[in-house]
Amino acid sequence: MTLPPTGWLCACIALLTLAGGAAQAAPDDSAEPAAAEPAVRAPADEEVAAARGELSAVLNRLERRMGAGSPNAEAWKRYLQWDALSRFASGEPDAQLTNLQLSIDRLTSGEPGLELDEFQGVATAAQRLFDLLLIGTLPDAESFAATQATQLDSLLAEQPQLLDPRASFAAEQRLDFFRGAPGGGRRAERLARRFGEPNLFLDASEELLARLARRPVHNVGPVREVILGTRVTGTGDTHGSLSVATVASADSARLRVSMTGATSSQTVGVNGPAVIHSDGTTTFAGSKLVEITREDFSAARSVFDATTHTCTTGIYKKGGGFGERIVRAVAKRRVAEQKPQADRIAGDRAELRLQSEFDRQVEQELGVARRNFEREFLAPLKRRHAEPRRLDFRTSDDRLHVGMLQATRGQLAAPDAPPTAPADDLSLRLHQSAANNLASAILSGATLSRDSADEPTKLNVPVPDWAKKLARQSAQDTEQATPAEFKPWRLTFRRNRPISFRFSEDEVEVIIHAARVEAGGDEFRGWDIILLFEPAEADGRTVLARKGEVDALPTAFDPRRGGRLNSRQVGFRNNLKAQLNKQRDGEEGLPEIVELGPIELRDGRGELTANRLSSTAGWLALTWLAH
Repeated sequence: MTLPPTGWLCACIALLTLAGGAAQAAPDDSAEPAAAEPAVRAPADEEVAAARGELSAVLNRLERRMGAGSPNAEAWKRYLQWDALSRFASGEPDAQLTNLQLSIDRLTSGEPGLELDEFQGVATAAQRLFDLLLIGTLPDAESFAATQATQLDSLLAEQPQLLDPRASFAAEQRLDFFRGAPGGGRRAERLARRFGEPNLFLDASEELLARLARRPVHNVGPVREVILGTRVTGTGDTHGSLSVATVASADSARLRVSMTGATSSQTVGVNGPAVIHSDGTTTFAGSKLVEITREDFSAARSVFDATTHTCTTGIYKKGGGFGERIVRAVAKRRVAEQKPQADRIAGDRAELRLQSEFDRQVEQELGVARRNFEREFLAPLKRRHAEPRRLDFRTSDDRLHVGMLQATRGQLAAPDAPPTAPADDLSLRLHQSAANNLASAILSGATLSRDSADEPTKLNVPVPDWAKKLARQSAQDTEQATPAEFKPWRLTFRRNRPISFRFSEDEVEVIIHAARVEAGGDEFRGWDIILLFEPAEADGRTVLARKGEVDALPTAFDPRRGGRLNSRQVGFRNNLKAQLNKQRDGEEGLPEIVELGPIELRDGRGELTANRLSSTAGWLALTWLAH
């Protein structure tokens, strides 16, 4: 029996890192009497007809958006299995549900463009119709639902917080069923509320934000003014600095961006026959309030205060010659009389120029930041129908806080609040549900493979740019097998929950659920690869260190319930474990340590190094310090 090398598992671990007061339990309202809930039932004919009509309508809208008959439209139709969607919309009796599921999978595959509202509408309508038709295949929907409810209640009684991956997955399967079943909405909402707390938190110190924003300002430009009838020209040399500070706000993040500095100028003023040479200094300070929410990044108009002081260095008559003494005397007297007023006018105009340029630059950078936020974060999740259910920004007097609830319709979030965030420069508090759900958004049903020693590991689904960078960085040491050693391999992740995490007391368990493993002509279906990690220090660095050997078990096999593996499973398990735990010449194998940094800050502003790492009761807490 030939088994794959460990490169695929290293690539899996690289992809895992994408995801990338005291805790108080959420109110438990799951004890409402079952009789208060409407019974789950088979869908009525009118409901199915309405769902078909909605699917037909959104297909028409999408076709118009793509341009009916255009090459782009035809390419999308082939990809989405348009004929199957149309057959379901029209109610053809021979349509197969598996074909509709394939179309839904492709509508949520992460391909660029699927974030558009028209694609989103088709995906939602197709899923609704699929739910109704699937429930309609049950011989007795009400009896089936009652069994699912009983099993769910038993799960919650045994594990109120559903920290065990098997228990939480079983609960999510039932949540998804009740979400789609007519009459199941109330039970689904109760469960979603019980496990409906935000499950990812990111906190950054004001000092870190200031470090990232702080930079010198230097600009040399012309001076062209007319002040009190005098035409002034010359050169201004501006030096300043940018900084940022948090402003307390409960329902948005507010940052005050400030700029301070001074402009030195050398000018020549001409008024009639008089020519006045001057040096000037304008000191200034200004700020602009930036507000960040999920919906918008916006900014108020800036406010500046500028003060100008000038010093006359010479007064001459244009062309010299006759009358120069008189011109100089008159000009000198007028300069002295008008200097306070002229300096005020110059300062006022400097404020307007600074305000206009500062507003332009900040709003330009804010626009770029918003586009990046939408393109690199929101859009990849939206393409998979996995947008955060909540995304909250707020600021305190000295920190920026981001809270996210990452869970789709059939997924659980956190049952309780996170542990208190340490006051380091950057902190991440991640509930295991968020890690599960983010991994599912990217890897559900995906296939990871490597066909030859001189080819990289490939993933057959689109991956966000930030995920690709992490995967490349972590897989560098796993692509070195020699041709003589190499055996092609292929791993297909399970749909819905491709990877499970469990964060227990100073222990991180990672379970990779493989729907299919192919290697050397052998194929095995439904296997779990199980890894344990613990917080540790390595050469002064905070890391996750592998704990014990990597294990492997059939997904359906629960060792806590007894039972035995058959002889073929025992043989495969032993071989797989041997491969996973072996280091070979020319190949690094599965890493013993998962690095958590450093994170390089842009433009040489230093780096963030992992400082503290802990896990308990479903939560992982990790902090970094800036250097």
